[in-house]
Amino acid sequence: MPDRSPSPGAQRGGKVTSVAKNARAVRPRRTLTMLLIVTGAALLALVVLVLLDSAGLVTAPWSRETRRPPTAARPPAPGAAVRTAAGPAAPDFTLPGLEGGQVRLSQFRGRPVMLNFFAAWCAPCWKEMPVFQRAYERYQPQGLVIVGVGVQDSKDTLGGMMRLLKLTFPTAYDGDGAVAVTKYRLRGLPASFFIDGEGVLRGQWLGPMDERILERHLPLILAAR
Repeated sequence: MPDRSPSPGAQRGGKVTSVAKNARAVRPRRTLTMLLIVTGAALLALVVLVLLDSAGLVTAPWSRETRRPPTAARPPAPGAAVRTAAGPAAPDFTLPGLEGGQVRLSQFRGRPVMLNFFAAWCAPCWKEMPVFQRAYERYQPQGLVIVGVGVQDSKDTLGGMMRLLKLTFPTAYDGDGAVAVTKYRLRGLPASFFIDGEGVLRGQWLGPMDERILERHLPLILAAR
């Protein structure tokens, strides 16, 4: 009878074909594994960002877009100072105080006032508040008053921020942002306004301030007293 066993060449060919099939089967599994690793890393990074944003340690992109008070008016560019020899009267307001009672801007008439709008979710606000506290203590003998207005944030969270930073200047609560948006036409935080003893707006700074910037602006109201 004829020998029907496969030749050595056919056997080798069969083995090569089998290995090629296995390689093609392994390749999709490796791609799927890499995809799962990348997706897991992205989800982990998102969770970390959400936790940091909730703690106020960073300001996530969605916080900047949704939490800052909107307005149709267009203020000067962030970080721009506006100086006026005799500007308009600063809009008056009455708001609940974070430590109780009420805070009315006109109650400080006769004294130079730096008005600052802030929030606990605003990371730069945490950095500049200690600078304001030191200036408040230094210039109190010259009559300086610093008034902080917490905007679109929890009253308890704002109060906790004031206590944690040991701030002693008057602070008010603008929960819905009505004063910030309607009267002062703000689109972002932080923002500061410099008001002389007559209630006249002498300058403003949109964006975070350090000690150097603050010391450059205080003479606008201290000298005008």
